[in-house]
Amino acid sequence: MKNKIGIIFSGFFPFYIVHFLELCKKSNIIVDLFVFENNASENEVITQYINKIYKLKTKYNDKEVKIIQNIENEIKNIVNTDDYDYIISDVLGLSFTCNIFHYATLSHKINLSDNIIYKTILKIGHFRRLKHEHNYYRDCKKIFVVSNYLKNDYIKNCNIDSKKISVIHPGVSNSHLKAHTKTENKIFTFGSVTCGFTNKGGYNILEALRKFIKTYPDKKIKIKFINPKYNKQILLKLYIKLYKLEQYVEFLPFTNDINGFYNSLDTLICASKYEAFGRVITEAITCNIPVLIGSNIGACDIIKDNISGFIFNADKNIYQNIADKMSEVISKQDKFEEITKKAKDSVQNLTWQNFAQQLFDNLFNTL
Repeated sequence: MKNKIGIIFSGFFPFYIVHFLELCKKSNIIVDLFVFENNASENEVITQYINKIYKLKTKYNDKEVKIIQNIENEIKNIVNTDDYDYIISDVLGLSFTCNIFHYATLSHKINLSDNIIYKTILKIGHFRRLKHEHNYYRDCKKIFVVSNYLKNDYIKNCNIDSKKISVIHPGVSNSHLKAHTKTENKIFTFGSVTCGFTNKGGYNILEALRKFIKTYPDKKIKIKFINPKYNKQILLKLYIKLYKLEQYVEFLPFTNDINGFYNSLDTLICASKYEAFGRVITEAITCNIPVLIGSNIGACDIIKDNISGFIFNADKNIYQNIADKMSEVISKQDKFEEITKKAKDSVQNLTWQNFAQQLFDNLFNTL
């Protein structure tokens, strides 16, 4: 062991880097930091733990293979990568890094499409990125992912040995925000954070709403969406008007008071096309709000159906499945207190401090 690591400062590192650096300091592990121009690298809390800071000239972009390769070459020209036990990268995969992934592979996103022609066009258009994923990630020293859903994704789409991948669930980030009293709604209110309306399941929920109205006409519901771009989404507005959903939905702009939004709901619903984990789910749980999520959501690692939340089958007949599960949720309001308590128990250890500890233990468990 060289007792020296490098950290490429990007992605989610700001959430847990201080905790991780404190652990390194206690074990006398030297840390070098590689930063991009747009990173706040001069933070005194961070720099007190750092041996050297290397400022990279290449502008960060994880969607261009050429830029990723330029970053790799620039780092190799600055230092000898073999001098480190690990160089850790958060969401930026290089050939010599130990990677921490919080997002699904491009292969997985493309394969979700049902349109073979569209899927083929995407595969041709993103050929270099797909090749990069398959080749570079497979050679990484270690890989960490935030859920078993993501682990299966990387095993399947990047041909990675399962023994090389470890799962560490992310921390909950909203505990410092303003606390609120739960709103008492006259109409049962579901809510969803859909910044990126299609991928975050906005249309899945609207289609399910239409099914719900027809299947359960005696049950009244309302759905609140956080969707900052709603005023510019003409087709979405036409959709709402065409299917006469105005009385059932409400679109809200981005808010810094996310706890206020959660506490205005009776249940949070997450119906994303794909979700590596879904931190909005654990955030809502900390506010004692029950959650309804798809079986394709990473947070299923910690949610048990009808025990600590509600899970709908996202594989087939998704719209009707959501609608049926929404009806089930409404019928079990008397169980909410018990369900939210168990859910809160399941996330009490999901802190960024514990995330840093698990990461450190996985890397340096021989010390």
